[in-house]
This record gives sequence, structure tokens and C-alpha cells, in this order.
Amino acid sequence: MQIAVARPFNAYGARDIGRGEKSHVIPAIIERLLSPDPTLVVWGSGTQTRSFIHARDVAAGLALITEKYACADPVNVGHDHETNMAELANLLMDVSDIHKPLYFDTSKPEGCKRKSADMTKFRRVTEGFEPEAALRHGLAEMVEAHRAVRYPSG
Repeated sequence: MQIAVARPFNAYGARDIGRGEKSHVIPAIIERLLSPDPTLVVWGSGTQTRSFIHARDVAAGLALITEKYACADPVNVGHDHETNMAELANLLMDVSDIHKPLYFDTSKPEGCKRKSADMTKFRRVTEGFEPEAALRHGLAEMVEAHRAVRYPSG
């Protein structure tokens, strides 16, 4: 049997709605941003980085890996560009047009200092595929999706 093995890294998209303290980082920050709290709290120091890839790009990457590299050899699916949590919070405030003072809560866990993957094999097996979705645009979609869930009539 031919199978493809893919390991997505830090995928995000509009359907990833917050689940409280169990949320992924982007929906968690969006929920705090949309809340009535006067301060935007970010867990950790704000210097930890992640390489985010939009769900549409993950789907395209998975299709290419399945088509071109179904040989049971793991391939990372992600992005090379790293964004720190302070930049992410500021970008979310920018796309939402909600601006609050940032507070970095170092009493909360910040996870790994870096969470990124080597994308060399991904590019090789997909013949140079590069994620297309700009982080700014994907974050704006997520903010609008969260607003639609939180304020469905407004």
C-alpha cells in the first residue's frame, strides 16, 4: 500500500474557533482581543516564535505530497517565516482595528521558544510549493469568523 505521511506545523484558519484555555494561540489571542477586558494578555514573554501556515495551504500541500510522494516517509508541512507572539498580537490588533495595551503574562506557559520545521524536504517533494496565504489576510479572516460566532446578528 502506498501512503503519504505528513506533519502539519502550526496550521490556522477561520474555522479554528477558541476553546478557552485549550485553544491554539491565534484563536486564544483573538478571544482575548474581542473580550471587554481593557488589556490584551499574551501568555509568556512574547518572544517565542511560531511558523504559521494557513489551512488552505496545508490542504494544497497535503494533496501534492499524496500525489508526488506516497512512500511512507514523513514530510513536514508548514512555513519558514517565524512570527513572535508580540508581533502576532500587534498584527491581530491591526487587522481587527481593536487596540489594547499588551501585557505579557510570564506566569503562564509560553511553550517552546521556537516552533518551526525544516521545509527543505517539503519543497523538494512538492517541486517547490510555497504557501500562498499571507498571514495578515488569514488573521483578518479569523477575526471576522470569530466576530460572526460571537456576535451573529451584528
